[in-house]
Amino acid sequence: MKRVLAFLSMLLLLAACGGQGAENSGRAEVLLTDAPASEADSLPVTFSRIELVSEAEGVMSVEVEPQTIDVLTLRNGGLEVLGEVDLPAGTYHQVRLVVDEAEITFVGGAEVYEVQVPSGAQTGLKINIEPALIVEANQTSRVVLDFDAERAVVENPPGSGNYILEPTAIRAVTTSGTVEGRVIAGGDPVTPIAGVLITVLDQDGNEVTATITEADGSFRLITLPEGSYDLELSLEGYGSVTIEDVAVVEGEATVLGELEMTLATP
Repeated sequence: MKRVLAFLSMLLLLAACGGQGAENSGRAEVLLTDAPASEADSLPVTFSRIELVSEAEGVMSVEVEPQTIDVLTLRNGGLEVLGEVDLPAGTYHQVRLVVDEAEITFVGGAEVYEVQVPSGAQTGLKINIEPALIVEANQTSRVVLDFDAERAVVENPPGSGNYILEPTAIRAVTTSGTVEGRVIAGGDPVTPIAGVLITVLDQDGNEVTATITEADGSFRLITLPEGSYDLELSLEGYGSVTIEDVAVVEGEATVLGELEMTLATP
């Protein structure tokens, strides 16, 4: 009887510890989006492992199935869930992406170029989360990776056909606002303009991110930290347009409506 009571006491103790752990854990999702390269046609990337790093908890692995994603399909607000995990409540300051391989093709070209990933298949691409990911008990938190292919894939040296992945161009954000609109050519009827490069600049003139308008002229930027930005619209054959002092508020959408471009003067 004493053994039975001792065994039951041990089970109750384990259950209590397990319940306490569950009360102090939350769930984290890691999602992927992209600011696409204007001249690229496809950029399939194979992700095999994701880790979240905390000073208190150390390195925590995220549940993920190895998968290949063409990141260029995730522009204008497209999102792909890379993985999710239950982990202790706390602050996580870095995400590590283990990338097995990547390749790029360009519009109008048939050749496929390998993209070298420095340390990507060993220690992983180390990306600081800004602001840090706060995981709260019994809550789901999200971190979005903005791949930003326009800046992340670099030909080095230029003209060599050798491409490398620059992890410093990949952003990891937990809070952001949205800017959206539609680019048109004036006239009757109004004509949407596809393929317009929308470049976002901060108040110091530094490029933050970019995207390209869809067939209906629409665009949507979803990973902008709160602040004020300038938007530059450019497309060959049209005069460039700058939209100044676009205000972005965390958790809200700034809708710019229709933005008109006109044909360049010969």
